[in-house]
Amino acid sequence: MSGVSSDGKDGTIVTLDMTIASRTRMALCLLLLAASATSLHLSWDAELSENAAPPAAHAFPDGAGGARSPTSTAPRFSWPPLAQVRTLTYGQTGEDSELPRPPGASFKRTPLSQDIYEVQLKFRNFNNDPLKVEFSLVQADLDASLKEFGYSKGELDGIFQRYGKQGQAAYEEQVKLYFLSRGFKVVGKDTVSVDIPQLIWRNMKRVNGLALALQRVGEARRYDSEDIIGAAAAMVQTSLAYRIPPESERGRRIGGVHPPPQALYDGWGDCDSKSALLGAVLSNWKGIKGVGVALPRHFLIGLARMPRQGDVFLEHKGVQYVLVEPAGPAWLPVGLVSDYTTGLLDKMSGVPIQPF
Repeated sequence: MSGVSSDGKDGTIVTLDMTIASRTRMALCLLLLAASATSLHLSWDAELSENAAPPAAHAFPDGAGGARSPTSTAPRFSWPPLAQVRTLTYGQTGEDSELPRPPGASFKRTPLSQDIYEVQLKFRNFNNDPLKVEFSLVQADLDASLKEFGYSKGELDGIFQRYGKQGQAAYEEQVKLYFLSRGFKVVGKDTVSVDIPQLIWRNMKRVNGLALALQRVGEARRYDSEDIIGAAAAMVQTSLAYRIPPESERGRRIGGVHPPPQALYDGWGDCDSKSALLGAVLSNWKGIKGVGVALPRHFLIGLARMPRQGDVFLEHKGVQYVLVEPAGPAWLPVGLVSDYTTGLLDKMSGVPIQPF
């Protein structure tokens, strides 16, 4: 086994105590720690997360958008204007920016009406079974996910106009709340990043049609929970092409990430977009506990479960999280990671995690 142990006190950093060396694998499927039955059951009426509540959303300040830039008579604060705010991204921008699907994997979107699309995904799971998943994607869910995500200069200017005279502490607090409301978090004095767990919490119910379709496929083939989770991972890896979203879109900074409904509409995504999608799909089942794993210019997830021989996992506060590579197009079973990820883990003494 390849493991990572935890010394973190706040649930955000785990530290390595073993190098990632083992590549062999004695089983392709894993045991879900919380599952005592042989199949997963969808929890449609559950809250967004049983283990952690999503950050509260805050309304935009009055006057946001189209406000004047700060004048020379306004007080000076350490928070810079938008031009100096850096957006931390995980995707390898400019490197392998577009990769095709592997043979046998496909994506098809067909409009059923003005408001509903049928999406068809074909792929092979880790049992090498050819699978087809069909579900409906609602335009209203897509629109809502786009409307609530991404930040703009005009809205930041509006915050300055409203709160700038109240002092630096009040102003900076409102800036943080604004980024939170737009699906971002402040990670440094001048730096923000996409809040992947928040994308998962906000969008899990918007992709429950896909989770239900996977459930039906699993029941028809008598899959257990391990098979269904593996099928979800293989689906995201291969039926959705690998492509990196732009830094800005629709007049907003999006940090190179698309929300889960948009990834399903487009049929493509990169490491963080696909991680958010897989996390959102899996969060529709009870007993799923996961973490986002932020590496330099890369993102993947970990699922709480018992690791088996050859699995790459991390451990935090007594819980073991087996790693999953959603990025694709490589076909990597749960617990197996890419050479790129292995190289990053070997060089790191601490691994930032983001529970969802």
